[in-house]
Amino acid sequence: MYAVLQLLAILVLGFLSSHFIFGKLHKHLYFITGVEYIILGILCGPRVTNIMTDEVLLQLSPVASLAIGALGVLYGLQLRGTQWIRVEVE
Repeated sequence: MYAVLQLLAILVLGFLSSHFIFGKLHKHLYFITGVEYIILGILCGPRVTNIMTDEVLLQLSPVASLAIGALGVLYGLQLRGTQWIRVEVE
C-alpha cells in the first residue's frame, strides 16, 4: 500500500511540475515536451534519492501490468480487420 501511495505522490509531483514550472519554461525557452518527466525519473532513481527501489518496483508490477494491458486494449479497439487483410482479386 505504501508503494502505491508513493507512486501517486510521484505522479502528482510530475503533473504539477509539468503544469506550473515547466509550462512557463516551454513558452520562453522552447523545451522539448517530456523533459520534466525525464528529470523526475532521474531524481527518483537509484543514483540520486533511491525512492524507487527494486522492492517498490516489484510491488508495483501489478499496476504496471494493468496499465500496459489497458493501453493494449485501447489500441486494439482502434484496429480494423479490413486494414490487415487485403486479398487481391486477379
